[in-house]
Amino acid sequence: MYQRARKFQENAIQSTDVIALMEEQLEAYLLAINSLSLLDTRCAWVITQAPPSAMIDVEVSQQN
Repeated sequence: MYQRARKFQENAIQSTDVIALMEEQLEAYLLAINSLSLLDTRCAWVITQAPPSAMIDVEVSQQN
C-alpha cells in the first residue's frame, strides 16, 4: 500500500483530477499505517529502493 501511495503521488503531477488521486493516495497511506500498527514495532518496517541518484552518491563517496 505504501508503494501504491507513492505511485499515486507520481501520477498526480500528470493528472487533471488531482483531488481524486490525492484521496486514493491518502487511503493507501492510511491502509499502510493501519497494517503496520497490527505488527510488533520491531517488525513494522517499510522497505523501499533507494532512488538512482542516492546510489550514485554512495558510489562516489566509496571511491574517495
